[in-house]
Amino acid sequence: MHLRDLKRWHWVVISIPIGLVLSFAWTSLEPEIPRHLGQDTFERDLAAEPIEGHPWLDRIVVHPEREGVMVVTGEQLSLRANETVADYRPFAFNAISPYQPLPPRGGGGGGGAMPAQKENVLAYLEEVAKQHPHVRFRYAWQRHPAVVYAIWTGGAVLLIGGIWPTLVSLLVGAGFGGGEEDDDNYDLSRFAGGATQAHVPVGLTDAEAAHLAEVEAELQRNLEGSASGPAGAATAQTPAEIRKLEGGAVEAAPLPDDDPNREYRGEFYPVAKPHGKPKS
Repeated sequence: MHLRDLKRWHWVVISIPIGLVLSFAWTSLEPEIPRHLGQDTFERDLAAEPIEGHPWLDRIVVHPEREGVMVVTGEQLSLRANETVADYRPFAFNAISPYQPLPPRGGGGGGGAMPAQKENVLAYLEEVAKQHPHVRFRYAWQRHPAVVYAIWTGGAVLLIGGIWPTLVSLLVGAGFGGGEEDDDNYDLSRFAGGATQAHVPVGLTDAEAAHLAEVEAELQRNLEGSASGPAGAATAQTPAEIRKLEGGAVEAAPLPDDDPNREYRGEFYPVAKPHGKPKS
């Protein structure tokens, strides 16, 4: 079986497990960021005032929850030794759900009242963003397992089950379909009109053999009846006699001699010529 012999539905069936495997592999990946922030640093830098318009935490991305943990990634502002040049370095923060914010610092000897617990860190960021407009973040919905499986499996079906068979058909039509069919292994069953083929018996059945014997006997009786008739009996009893030729040499028939306009000349064979002048 060649690659070009596969039907479109074959490719669709092949594409589904491929899409599922790719989806599982993609959802199993986690952000590979070596720098992790603690909760205290994360909340402090999140609410800190920007430096010359640059927030301390920027490009914040909240990833879908997995096993009760939502990973927050982004970039943290880092000042160099002279504190005149700043740059951003990537960071990651693992937020446990439900998320319990830390009490605010300062005032009255260490800490205030414990803030209310949030459903997750995403709800906490939404509340902080209302108080501090410089806080910007987004939710990575495209990394949600349901979305990942839908995108990868659907994409695999579209590419492998839809576009790929069309491309194979075009390549085969252009003459890139491989070698010729082997005559010894040529499949004649594809010329059959249906799934079931007519069975041709090799020998005769008992009923057919009896019918054939009756037909032969009838033909034999017809032949014997035609041979027993008058013409047939005479032909059968008296074979036709072959007449033998008798006599000597063949003599020439005499020519009539009563025509006055003929004369006979010749040394061996007489030739009749007319008398008189030829007519004009």
